[in-house]
Amino acid sequence: MIKRPTQKEGISPSFMVLILFLCSLIFSSCVLLQRKRTRFASSRCVECHTQKAQDYLQKLTVHKPVSEKDCSRCHEPHGFVGTLHLWEQGKPELCFRCHPKIQAQVSQSKTPKQDAAQGGAFSVHKPVEKCTVCHDPHSSDNANLTRQRGQELCFSCHDPAQDQEPFNRPFKHKALEKGCQLCHLPHASDKPELLADEEKRLCLTCHRTTDDRLVAAHQGYPVKEKRCSQCHNPHSSDTQSLLRARIHKPMQEKKCSFCHLSKDANEPFRLKKEKTGELCYQCHDGEKYRTAIGQDAHKAVQEGRCLACHAPHASDSKGLLSYREPWVCYQCHLQVLKETEQRSVHKPMKNGQCTVCHDPHSAQVKWPLRGGQAGLCYQCHKEGMSEEGKYPEGDHKDLDPDSQAGEASQPGSYSIHSPVQKGECLSCHANHASTVSGLLKEPIPKVCYQCHMKEEKQYTRVNAHTPVQNGNCLGCHTAHEGDHEKLLLFPAQELCWTCHLPLQKQLEDASLHSPFKNGQCMECHNPHASDCKNMLIQNSGLLCLSGECHQPLGRDLAAGGKSPASVTHSPVRSFQCLSCHHPHGSRLSRLLLSQSGSLCFPCHKSMEEKIGQANAHVHTPVQKGKCLTCHSGHGASHPSVLAAGVDSMCLECHKQDEKLFLRAHGNIRPDKNHCLDCHDPHSSKEGGLFRRVVHEPFQSKKCDICHRRTKDNVPE
Repeated sequence: MIKRPTQKEGISPSFMVLILFLCSLIFSSCVLLQRKRTRFASSRCVECHTQKAQDYLQKLTVHKPVSEKDCSRCHEPHGFVGTLHLWEQGKPELCFRCHPKIQAQVSQSKTPKQDAAQGGAFSVHKPVEKCTVCHDPHSSDNANLTRQRGQELCFSCHDPAQDQEPFNRPFKHKALEKGCQLCHLPHASDKPELLADEEKRLCLTCHRTTDDRLVAAHQGYPVKEKRCSQCHNPHSSDTQSLLRARIHKPMQEKKCSFCHLSKDANEPFRLKKEKTGELCYQCHDGEKYRTAIGQDAHKAVQEGRCLACHAPHASDSKGLLSYREPWVCYQCHLQVLKETEQRSVHKPMKNGQCTVCHDPHSAQVKWPLRGGQAGLCYQCHKEGMSEEGKYPEGDHKDLDPDSQAGEASQPGSYSIHSPVQKGECLSCHANHASTVSGLLKEPIPKVCYQCHMKEEKQYTRVNAHTPVQNGNCLGCHTAHEGDHEKLLLFPAQELCWTCHLPLQKQLEDASLHSPFKNGQCMECHNPHASDCKNMLIQNSGLLCLSGECHQPLGRDLAAGGKSPASVTHSPVRSFQCLSCHHPHGSRLSRLLLSQSGSLCFPCHKSMEEKIGQANAHVHTPVQKGKCLTCHSGHGASHPSVLAAGVDSMCLECHKQDEKLFLRAHGNIRPDKNHCLDCHDPHSSKEGGLFRRVVHEPFQSKKCDICHRRTKDNVPE
């Protein structure tokens, strides 16, 4: 460790050596870094891009970084593919590094002007967002590196044949022939429409207001301070004087004094009437508008502000609108313009056709619409609607007005959604635009739950139909009208098959449950949601035994329940019908899940183990799996759910009068109801199905030891 010297001690030689070494190390690293930079700088892009460099340098105008072979001024020299240096491709900031004047011009123009007298407008050319739309970044045969010459470049976007402001009408403005930049700036302006100066000053650079022809054309009115474009098209026109396509009749007839004071008056452009509306109604039928005032008239009409929408002299828009539709509307309805940015936009609004739905002056309906909701909507939305659906509002004559939403007037007949029937399209749909497809006010199912509130609460049950879980009401229902009840897309069974087709194929050639066979799925299932498994209306047993189908069985079991001797099969007692039966269909009788033997053993496991023992003697019905030979499947009035009494049951197969039967019983006719005293009904290790423990005299067939025979040969 080097000890720092004190002032008294002085600087030691070893410390000086260390300082010199560190300085030399720092200096050498700087030299190496400089050498490293020089080595990379000496490698030029043109060594690989030779042909491109030659092509660039042969053109009339070459971008300065290209002529200086300084590609890295714009391009990143590293990486697999060269990219624009520091900036994302297409951003203007890269160009602004060398063109700060244009950047300042654009930034200044992006600041709104506060002086309304100056137009209160500003404009930036849209291609400024991507300079290479107009300029070639390397070289060009045109001035300013433009991709095309003069107007050709402008017309590559402003197509004369397609643009809303045509440039190819018979009479063209001479300034247009000299080039667009005579009036417009190429990048940005603090004036509207990229104008190079205030409109009136710009026009007066060529036109003299003292010219006799100009004075005569304007009836002697002093137009020096007025905007020329109010009457004249600045690009081209069908008239030699470049007047706009539609001209106000008094102006066309050169009767300026019809609306204005005399040209010699102190205020020659002042209107003869204080209120614009009163002046307009001298020619236009104002009675129609006056009667609407106070009802549902356009606000501008109510206030008599005709010039809020109309140009007073001339216009290229229909109806002498000051701007073409819909921009004339957006002057006041700016919020509606913002709605056009949403996902789903009403087609007339998307096409800028506000007056397809709205009357621009007045109507008998709110907002002012051209008709009631249904009548107005059905003018366009006829496809897919039935004859009933085409009726205008209030004229659904063939429909039951008391029917609920989604119900048909008659079972199985045509059905119509209640809002459609009432002509209330806006109950579900937005009028202009929506964030949801189909112009819905809210996503499905929320829009449905606005009316179906009761159903919404039911859908929170334990088990919900998959379309309900997914909020897909239209997976089963049509939104407007249909040929099937409850607005179903198809008849009920066909509709279910669209998802549950595998079940149908699984049960081909099977014996089907009657409701399933008849397409009556809703007899057992709730179509929306249920607290029961498999969306059943009730738990399976209750549903089976309380319904109209198996109600007799339910009554019999209930009646038997009053007797102490009655016995009910355990699955029936716990209402578990589906433990034994298939709810839809089976290839076995009685819709059983499997043959009776294998069906019974899952519950009676001890019995299965017993008959499966080695050397076991099994009762023939048990061996054949025919449990129902002796037992009832549901319930009986005999023990062990036997279908009949023991004697009756056994003697159906074992006839008492047969010699073999008598010999087996020592020629003694056994007493009734005592078969099971000696025999096991299912299986035994002993022959004759004898029980495991047998009385010695009985085993040796010496019944007389204990019993006396009667005259009927029956032991006492």
